[in-house]
Amino acid sequence: MARLEYKYLVPCGELSRLRQRLAPFVELDPYAAAEPDGEYTVRSIYFDTPGLDCYTQKLSGIHTRRKIRIRGYGTHREDAFAILEIKRKADMRVSKNRSFAFHSHLQELLASGDVEKNILIRSAPETERVLRSARAFLFHVFRYSMYPVVLVVYEREAFLGRFDPSVRLTFDKRLRSRAHPRVESLFAEEGLNGAMDEHFILEVKFQTAMPTWVEATLEEFELERRALSKYTICLEREELGNQSRWSGYLSSMRGERPFGVDFGRLAAGWRTG
Repeated sequence: MARLEYKYLVPCGELSRLRQRLAPFVELDPYAAAEPDGEYTVRSIYFDTPGLDCYTQKLSGIHTRRKIRIRGYGTHREDAFAILEIKRKADMRVSKNRSFAFHSHLQELLASGDVEKNILIRSAPETERVLRSARAFLFHVFRYSMYPVVLVVYEREAFLGRFDPSVRLTFDKRLRSRAHPRVESLFAEEGLNGAMDEHFILEVKFQTAMPTWVEATLEEFELERRALSKYTICLEREELGNQSRWSGYLSSMRGERPFGVDFGRLAAGWRTG
């Protein structure tokens, strides 16, 4: 279900006070609560076209757009999984199509396009929906000749509304990045560059109306909604918005597709984006 997603830039010095202000109204989500320090690491490899269409659409303020990314959480383990995700945004409403695979199977999945073999199915009733999401992800990657552009990593404190768990707030901190990642480097720590040292991003997600306690908090802290994109921030931190640098990377990849896949078979199995 699509939901509204608002973002705010907060000075790091306000983190403790903001936590205290929100404490009566929120509780840690189950994943954050399971961690000793109440936060977890989010990792995303963002894909874009040779013309950086996703980036330029964001800069142009296009209201309906997509982001294509592979996401993981925490640190690498033998059974670590990755999420193939299409994030759709229409005005301020956000929806996601997701499918899961073991991180160790990503290379085979991207090389073969074999979703039946490599995508994880948690229950039989969701099989067709999940496989359809995986095919849609692969369709976008190969239809638009997308490349892995930047690895984005940050620490997340995540909260649910105490009285309405459909309300979700996150503090995304210590944003860092690395240019031109390979999919096997999703969990890598080496080579990451700090992208935002003095601020963190507050995200507020809800279905219909923003709760009054959130509005009061935003007013008290004098926070204004901003069009923040971690992908854009990190891409510019890595100077990949510089077309000559990006073109140099593409030239080095000329004649070498990042993956090989039977595109015709994928397209035949995909019905809608």
